[in-house]
Amino acid sequence: ANKATYSNVEALYASEAFKPVYTLTFSAGGPNMVDRYNKKVQDYLDGLKFDQFPRMAIENLYRDFTRDIRDNGVAKAKAVAIHGKYYKGSDRKIQNLVAECDPLVAKWITKPTEYRKIYLVPTNNAQQASNEYVFRLNIQIPSDAQFPVYDVNIKLPREVASAAGSQQWYEKMTMNGNVLKNEGRFTITAPTSANDYECQITPLQVQKTGNNILEVRFKHNAFKVLEVNVMAQRPIIKKN
Repeated sequence: ANKATYSNVEALYASEAFKPVYTLTFSAGGPNMVDRYNKKVQDYLDGLKFDQFPRMAIENLYRDFTRDIRDNGVAKAKAVAIHGKYYKGSDRKIQNLVAECDPLVAKWITKPTEYRKIYLVPTNNAQQASNEYVFRLNIQIPSDAQFPVYDVNIKLPREVASAAGSQQWYEKMTMNGNVLKNEGRFTITAPTSANDYECQITPLQVQKTGNNILEVRFKHNAFKVLEVNVMAQRPIIKKN
Protein backbone atom coordinates (compact mmCIF):
# COMPACT_ATOMS: atom_id res chain seq x y z
CA ALA A 1 0.00 0.00 0.00
CA ASN A 2 2.86 2.39 0.79
CA LYS A 3 4.00 2.36 -2.83
CA ALA A 4 0.81 4.27 -3.74
CA THR A 5 1.27 6.89 -1.00
CA TYR A 6 1.96 10.40 -2.29
CA SER A 7 1.96 12.34 0.98
CA ASN A 8 4.74 12.49 3.56
CA VAL A 9 6.96 10.29 1.37
CA GLU A 10 10.15 11.17 3.24
CA ALA A 11 8.75 9.52 6.37
CA LEU A 12 8.44 6.19 4.55
CA TYR A 13 12.22 5.99 4.29
CA ALA A 14 12.64 6.57 8.03
CA SER A 15 10.48 3.51 8.74
CA GLU A 16 11.68 0.85 11.15
CA ALA A 17 10.89 -1.67 8.39
CA PHE A 18 14.22 -0.77 6.78
CA LYS A 19 16.20 -1.45 9.97
CA PRO A 20 17.30 -4.86 11.30
CA VAL A 21 14.96 -6.29 13.91
CA TYR A 22 17.94 -7.95 15.55
CA THR A 23 21.67 -7.30 15.31
CA LEU A 24 23.86 -10.34 15.91
CA THR A 25 26.51 -9.69 18.58
CA PHE A 26 27.99 -13.15 19.08
CA SER A 27 28.69 -16.23 16.99
CA ALA A 28 30.68 -19.39 17.63
CA GLY A 29 32.29 -18.64 14.27
CA GLY A 30 33.91 -15.54 15.72
CA PRO A 31 33.70 -11.77 15.03
CA ASN A 32 34.10 -12.20 11.25
CA MET A 33 31.03 -14.41 11.13
CA VAL A 34 29.09 -11.79 13.12
CA ASP A 35 30.13 -9.04 10.70
CA ARG A 36 29.27 -11.12 7.62
CA TYR A 37 25.82 -11.98 8.97
CA ASN A 38 24.99 -8.40 9.95
CA LYS A 39 26.24 -7.11 6.59
CA LYS A 40 24.12 -9.65 4.72
CA VAL A 41 21.01 -8.52 6.60
CA GLN A 42 21.81 -4.83 6.07
CA ASP A 43 22.52 -5.34 2.35
CA TYR A 44 19.16 -7.05 1.95
CA LEU A 45 17.34 -4.20 3.71
CA ASP A 46 19.26 -1.59 1.69
CA GLY A 47 18.22 -3.40 -1.49
CA LEU A 48 14.61 -2.99 -0.43
CA LYS A 49 15.03 0.64 0.62
CA PHE A 50 17.13 1.96 -2.25
CA ASP A 51 16.02 -0.25 -5.15
CA GLN A 52 12.92 -2.43 -4.94
CA PHE A 53 10.63 -0.14 -2.92
CA PRO A 54 11.35 3.15 -4.73
CA ARG A 55 11.25 1.39 -8.11
CA MET A 56 7.76 -0.02 -7.48
CA ALA A 57 6.55 3.27 -5.98
CA ILE A 58 7.86 5.33 -8.92
CA GLU A 59 6.21 3.07 -11.51
CA ASN A 60 2.92 3.01 -9.61
CA LEU A 61 2.76 6.74 -8.91
CA TYR A 62 3.85 7.76 -12.42
CA ARG A 63 1.14 5.56 -13.93
CA ASP A 64 -1.48 7.18 -11.66
CA PHE A 65 -0.05 10.64 -12.34
CA THR A 66 -0.23 10.39 -16.13
CA ARG A 67 -3.68 8.78 -16.03
CA ASP A 68 -5.10 12.10 -14.82
CA ILE A 69 -2.75 14.97 -13.98
CA ARG A 70 -5.69 16.89 -12.48
CA ASP A 71 -6.17 14.28 -9.74
CA ASN A 72 -3.59 15.32 -7.10
CA GLY A 73 -1.08 15.66 -9.93
CA VAL A 74 1.28 17.99 -8.10
CA ALA A 75 1.50 15.73 -5.04
CA LYS A 76 2.03 12.60 -7.14
CA ALA A 77 4.72 14.19 -9.31
CA LYS A 78 6.57 15.51 -6.27
CA ALA A 79 6.30 12.08 -4.64
CA VAL A 80 7.92 10.49 -7.70
CA ALA A 81 10.77 13.00 -7.48
CA ILE A 82 11.30 12.26 -3.76
CA HIS A 83 11.37 8.50 -4.37
CA GLY A 84 13.88 9.26 -7.11
CA LYS A 85 16.26 10.77 -4.55
CA TYR A 86 16.40 7.44 -2.74
CA TYR A 87 16.52 5.20 -5.81
CA LYS A 88 20.07 3.90 -6.27
CA GLY A 89 19.28 1.34 -8.96
CA SER A 90 20.49 1.55 -12.54
CA ASP A 91 17.24 1.02 -14.45
CA ARG A 92 17.21 3.78 -17.09
CA LYS A 93 13.43 3.57 -17.45
CA ILE A 94 12.95 4.38 -13.76
CA GLN A 95 15.46 7.22 -13.96
CA ASN A 96 13.56 8.65 -16.94
CA LEU A 97 10.23 8.54 -15.09
CA VAL A 98 11.80 10.50 -12.23
CA ALA A 99 13.26 13.01 -14.68
CA GLU A 100 9.83 13.61 -16.24
CA CYS A 101 8.48 14.69 -12.83
CA ASP A 102 11.45 16.77 -11.65
CA PRO A 103 11.28 20.34 -13.02
CA LEU A 104 14.99 20.88 -12.38
CA VAL A 105 16.05 18.01 -14.65
CA ALA A 106 16.54 19.09 -18.27
CA LYS A 107 14.33 17.28 -20.79
CA TRP A 108 16.29 16.17 -23.85
CA ILE A 109 15.26 17.29 -27.32
CA THR A 110 16.92 14.86 -29.74
CA LYS A 111 14.70 14.86 -32.84
CA PRO A 112 14.04 17.90 -35.03
CA THR A 113 10.46 18.94 -35.95
CA GLU A 114 8.89 16.52 -33.43
CA TYR A 115 6.90 17.98 -30.55
CA ARG A 116 7.73 16.62 -27.11
CA LYS A 117 5.25 16.88 -24.24
CA ILE A 118 6.63 18.14 -20.95
CA TYR A 119 4.87 18.17 -17.58
CA LEU A 120 5.42 21.33 -15.57
CA VAL A 121 5.23 20.94 -11.80
CA PRO A 122 5.34 24.05 -9.57
CA THR A 123 8.61 24.28 -7.68
CA ASN A 124 6.99 25.64 -4.51
CA ASN A 125 5.53 22.98 -2.20
CA ALA A 126 2.38 24.79 -1.10
CA GLN A 127 -0.14 26.85 -3.03
CA GLN A 128 0.57 30.58 -3.17
CA ALA A 129 -1.05 33.55 -4.89
CA SER A 130 1.71 33.28 -7.49
CA ASN A 131 3.32 29.89 -8.06
CA GLU A 132 6.82 29.29 -9.45
CA TYR A 133 7.37 27.18 -12.55
CA VAL A 134 10.56 26.29 -14.42
CA PHE A 135 11.39 23.98 -17.28
CA ARG A 136 14.72 23.10 -18.82
CA LEU A 137 15.45 21.70 -22.25
CA ASN A 138 18.73 20.12 -23.34
CA ILE A 139 18.90 20.48 -27.12
CA GLN A 140 20.87 17.49 -28.37
CA ILE A 141 19.93 17.22 -32.05
CA PRO A 142 22.68 15.71 -34.22
CA SER A 143 23.90 18.23 -36.80
CA ASP A 144 26.64 18.50 -39.42
CA ALA A 145 26.78 22.27 -38.92
CA GLN A 146 29.73 23.68 -37.03
CA PHE A 147 27.46 26.20 -35.28
CA PRO A 148 23.95 24.69 -35.24
CA VAL A 149 21.04 27.13 -35.09
CA TYR A 150 17.41 26.32 -34.34
CA ASP A 151 13.93 27.71 -34.01
CA VAL A 152 12.50 26.51 -30.69
CA ASN A 153 8.70 26.43 -30.52
CA ILE A 154 6.86 26.20 -27.20
CA LYS A 155 3.12 25.49 -27.26
CA LEU A 156 1.72 26.87 -24.02
CA PRO A 157 -1.52 26.27 -22.17
CA ARG A 158 -4.00 29.03 -22.97
CA GLU A 159 -4.27 29.93 -19.29
CA VAL A 160 -0.54 30.74 -19.18
CA ALA A 161 -0.30 32.49 -22.55
CA SER A 162 -3.60 34.37 -22.70
CA ALA A 163 -2.19 37.60 -21.23
CA ALA A 164 0.99 37.56 -23.33
CA GLY A 165 -0.38 40.16 -25.73
CA SER A 166 -0.26 42.79 -22.99
CA GLN A 167 2.58 41.51 -20.81
CA GLN A 168 5.51 39.13 -21.01
CA TRP A 169 4.41 35.61 -20.04
CA TYR A 170 7.80 34.49 -18.73
CA GLU A 171 10.02 35.93 -16.01
CA LYS A 172 13.36 34.85 -17.44
CA MET A 173 14.83 32.80 -20.29
CA THR A 174 18.45 31.68 -20.39
CA MET A 175 20.61 29.60 -22.70
CA ASN A 176 23.50 27.94 -20.86
CA GLY A 177 23.10 30.61 -18.18
CA ASN A 178 23.05 33.58 -20.58
CA VAL A 179 19.88 35.69 -20.49
CA LEU A 180 17.93 35.73 -23.77
CA LYS A 181 16.50 39.08 -24.80
CA ASN A 182 14.03 39.98 -27.50
CA GLU A 183 16.30 42.36 -29.41
CA GLY A 184 18.19 42.72 -32.68
CA ARG A 185 17.94 39.68 -34.94
CA PHE A 186 16.92 37.54 -31.98
CA THR A 187 13.17 37.29 -31.44
CA ILE A 188 10.94 35.72 -28.81
CA THR A 189 7.47 35.64 -30.33
CA ALA A 190 4.58 36.30 -27.97
CA PRO A 191 2.08 33.42 -27.78
CA THR A 192 -1.39 34.61 -28.83
CA SER A 193 -4.67 33.13 -30.02
CA ALA A 194 -3.56 33.99 -33.58
CA ASN A 195 -0.57 31.60 -33.37
CA ASP A 196 -2.33 29.00 -31.22
CA TYR A 197 -0.47 30.19 -28.11
CA GLU A 198 2.92 29.18 -29.44
CA CYS A 199 6.07 31.04 -28.44
CA GLN A 200 8.98 30.87 -30.88
CA ILE A 201 12.59 31.54 -29.93
CA THR A 202 14.81 32.22 -32.94
CA PRO A 203 17.57 32.01 -34.03
CA LEU A 204 18.94 30.03 -31.10
CA GLN A 205 22.56 29.01 -31.53
CA VAL A 206 23.71 25.87 -29.72
CA GLN A 207 27.02 24.16 -29.15
CA LYS A 208 27.88 21.25 -31.42
CA THR A 209 29.05 19.26 -28.39
CA GLY A 210 28.17 19.49 -24.72
CA ASN A 211 24.96 20.54 -23.02
CA ASN A 212 22.64 23.17 -24.47
CA ILE A 213 20.33 24.08 -21.60
CA LEU A 214 17.42 26.37 -22.40
CA GLU A 215 15.73 27.40 -19.14
CA VAL A 216 12.40 29.18 -18.86
CA ARG A 217 10.95 30.53 -15.61
CA PHE A 218 7.45 31.92 -15.15
CA LYS A 219 4.74 32.40 -12.53
CA HIS A 220 1.13 31.28 -12.62
CA ASN A 221 -1.74 31.79 -10.21
CA ALA A 222 -2.86 28.15 -10.38
CA PHE A 223 -1.11 25.45 -8.34
CA LYS A 224 -1.39 22.53 -10.74
CA VAL A 225 0.49 20.42 -13.27
CA LEU A 226 0.69 22.14 -16.65
CA GLU A 227 1.55 20.65 -20.03
CA VAL A 228 3.65 22.28 -22.74
CA ASN A 229 4.78 20.88 -26.07
CA VAL A 230 8.20 21.85 -27.37
CA MET A 231 9.92 21.39 -30.71
CA ALA A 232 13.20 22.48 -32.29
CA GLN A 233 13.88 22.72 -36.01
CA ARG A 234 16.23 24.38 -38.45
CA PRO A 235 15.17 28.02 -38.92
CA ILE A 236 12.49 28.61 -41.51
CA ILE A 237 13.44 31.46 -43.82
CA LYS A 238 10.65 34.00 -43.56
CA LYS A 239 9.70 36.28 -46.43
CA ASN A 240 9.21 39.92 -45.55
